[in-house]
Amino acid sequence: MRHFFILLVIAVLGTNFSLQAQSKYAISGQVTNDVGEPLAGASVMLLQAKDSILQSFAITSAEGKFRFEDVPAGEFVFKAIVMKHLTTVVTVSASGPKADIEMPVVKLIPESSKLDDVQITDDRQPIRLKGDTIEYDAKAFKTQQGDNVEDLFKKLPGVEVDADGNIKSQGTSVVKVLVDGKEFFGNDPKVASKNLPAAAIDKVQVFDKRSEIADFTGIDDGTRDRTINLTLKEDYKKGYFGNLMAGYGTKERYESKVSLNRFADKSQLSLLGQANNTNQQGFSFQDYTNFIGGMKNMTRPEGGMGGGMTQGSGSTGVGMSLNLSSNPNSGFFTTAAGGLNGNWDPSKKTRISSSYFYNGLRKDLDRTATKETVLDDGTYLTDETGTQRDRNANHRLTFNLRQDLDTLTRLSLRTSASTNATTSDVTNLTNSSFLGGASNSSDQIYNTAGSLQDASANLNLMHRFRKVGRSTVFTANLRLNPQDKTTDLRSINAFSATDTLQLLRDTIRQNQVQDQGFATYGGTLSHSEPLGKKSVIDVSMNYQETRNLLDKVFFRVSPTGENLGEIAQLSNNYTSVFRYGKAGLNWRYFTKRSTVNAGVALQNSQLSGELLRSQTQIDKRFLNVLPSFEWRATLAKSQRLNVNYTTRINEPSITQLQPVPDNSNPLNITIGNPDLGAEYVHRTRLNYTYFDQFSFTSFFAGVTGSYTKNKISSMTTVDSLLRQVTRSVNVDNDINLNTNLNFSTPIRKLQMKISINANSTVSRSIVFINGVENFVNRYTNGGDVRFENKKKEHFDAAIGGRTSHTLSKYPTASNLDQSYINSGLFGEITVFLPKRFVIMTGMDASIYAGAGFDSNQIVPLWRAYASKKVFKSGRGEFKIAAYDLLNRNVGVSRTAQLNYQQEEQITTLSRYFLGSFTYQIVAVGKK
Repeated sequence: MRHFFILLVIAVLGTNFSLQAQSKYAISGQVTNDVGEPLAGASVMLLQAKDSILQSFAITSAEGKFRFEDVPAGEFVFKAIVMKHLTTVVTVSASGPKADIEMPVVKLIPESSKLDDVQITDDRQPIRLKGDTIEYDAKAFKTQQGDNVEDLFKKLPGVEVDADGNIKSQGTSVVKVLVDGKEFFGNDPKVASKNLPAAAIDKVQVFDKRSEIADFTGIDDGTRDRTINLTLKEDYKKGYFGNLMAGYGTKERYESKVSLNRFADKSQLSLLGQANNTNQQGFSFQDYTNFIGGMKNMTRPEGGMGGGMTQGSGSTGVGMSLNLSSNPNSGFFTTAAGGLNGNWDPSKKTRISSSYFYNGLRKDLDRTATKETVLDDGTYLTDETGTQRDRNANHRLTFNLRQDLDTLTRLSLRTSASTNATTSDVTNLTNSSFLGGASNSSDQIYNTAGSLQDASANLNLMHRFRKVGRSTVFTANLRLNPQDKTTDLRSINAFSATDTLQLLRDTIRQNQVQDQGFATYGGTLSHSEPLGKKSVIDVSMNYQETRNLLDKVFFRVSPTGENLGEIAQLSNNYTSVFRYGKAGLNWRYFTKRSTVNAGVALQNSQLSGELLRSQTQIDKRFLNVLPSFEWRATLAKSQRLNVNYTTRINEPSITQLQPVPDNSNPLNITIGNPDLGAEYVHRTRLNYTYFDQFSFTSFFAGVTGSYTKNKISSMTTVDSLLRQVTRSVNVDNDINLNTNLNFSTPIRKLQMKISINANSTVSRSIVFINGVENFVNRYTNGGDVRFENKKKEHFDAAIGGRTSHTLSKYPTASNLDQSYINSGLFGEITVFLPKRFVIMTGMDASIYAGAGFDSNQIVPLWRAYASKKVFKSGRGEFKIAAYDLLNRNVGVSRTAQLNYQQEEQITTLSRYFLGSFTYQIVAVGKK
């Protein structure tokens, strides 16, 4: 593996130097104004004359001078841009024996001067700044035929796409990708980036999108989502385009995809589909969670009224958990999914969008885990082996309407509905033991089936008055979420105490039936009133109510499956209502360069419930003052600063409050605490962004800190038989500080770009181990560095490494300290050969090390492919791909939580080969 990386570095650098060894020129000159005075800071660029693709870029010095290095032979267009001056365009020829070319002085004419002697040339500018929007001209960044939008993103300065397809712009995660300003299958950026062709894109616009209410009223409410808007070429706005793909390989692996789009003047229609058993997902993990209809709600604590709690070691049973993951190292996925998305503008006042998506998922997982748990009187080890077989089918439908009732009033409605059915079969064998002391074992089988429906609607009615800054907004929301599930549990347990050789046995056979009804609704009325030209005051009233009904019955079952009656001490039936009213006052002050929001709210909350079986009443009331502050500033065209402070209340859920034990996992029993109070969370964020669109250098710094008063944590006790009981408790406080730095810049002499990321997390928590309070200070520090070539016409290469170190320290119990390191190396090179051949090879090696684990592990994953474009149009492509060539793939994860650390290994997809054919469909420019 070491030799592979050495060869890869040599290939990357060697190819660069070999390209530079060809005929190269240096072009220099000076930019002045019309009277000969030097112009410092002017943007100068060299564009290829044949297609206007950017060749080189520079900023003039204090003397107005510039110099382009390593320019290949050819014809070029020189362009100089500076504020308050007319753009000047000059043709340049790089040829002849002389390596240094000195251009005549370039004079820029002030905008106020006469235009008699100025010739305006329509030419392409790769990047433009339009207010807060960075606009890229897609034609200026060369892509290969058949590339998708994701391939285009990778070539844009300041835009990054990681190995999982996640997109960042100037260090900030992109949460939406729009197509001509309209949603494309909801808010998942990957759907557009992975399924739309780069050839269809005219412009890429990056900006921070304001909320719908702020866009309509014109009053900035501080809400921002980093968004990319793809504007289509005129031809692609009328016609059909997409692609078809099918592949088959060894070990009966297969893949198939379809993407078909029909766009017209007033409508967009898109069809997507896929089927594979290669762990490939063309959509975000978040959307998969959404597609399964809120399955995550089946695993949350019943009631789920407020903030969640941090569970202790093994504090939750397997139960209904559906451990979905997009990580290839988490078992075997078989996926069949497809959907339809439509946008229609029947008139200038009406906009309609709707989508339907089906997702069928099968997951097979085999795992082993080793866990070391440290107590105040010693350490014990736990070995686990298990299997999980999940089957899931989900249908999801959305419908959105935006209607302008008149020029001053708008109504918007967003609705969604889904239905989900799932089964999960889990086996788990656990053995725990003190060295030479107590031990226990458990052989558990869970068979679960459930269904879930989810429907929601959000309504906004907005009216702006003729007086600028005055507006009234009413919002309403409704969500219904009925669920049901049935679980058959069989657990055979054995216990041996420390002070005796006697072996105790316990067999549990249960049938658990759960029905749950969940409904939440509320509304907000707010009014904005201008205070002069630069400030606005907002007054708002908000009411929200959530109702929950749960009936959970445990039945004892005989070995033959006969129902032996209800287990009263474990069964539970309750109703709960969480409601709050909130009144808020907010002041906003804005200038051209900054916005300040300062506000305060008074929230009166009530959490009430009744445990029907025990006739126990729960009534919790909270009255809190919630201040907030935000400052957003544009320090310069390329520098932005954002400071944000918020507060919130997390009420305990009814499950965290109820004193009813849950023995779904008999070795790890959980129980609520009726004396719990609410969490009060303070959160502060500081983000700084610097991006120079001329030098293509970017720097991002983000710091986030939180302080939680009355934190809901857990108290874990372990008895002499190593059985754990976890109970919810409040602790005094919890502190967390996270820092993230990102720096990216070209290395022009090597024709490469370097990206550096660094992150650090410091947290201080309080945990209870066998009733003893312990402080935990956890430090996680890491980062990564990545090198890649700048010019990608002939090849595309990247190489780098990453590392992360986690240290947990217990000031009052140093024997509990934990430390481990995860790191890795990666490299990839794609070469574009003559006659439309492409070859690629790459490797990602993960390295796991730490004193607390038995051994270090290295998992190298080597992949490669070769492809050939066919047909005169080049729309067809044959590809042969190889995955995990060394046959070393195994899912490894290491975690450290509270008083334990664990290493888990999962059997996953290993070496296979796949042949595929892809065909592009293009019929555009016609109605």
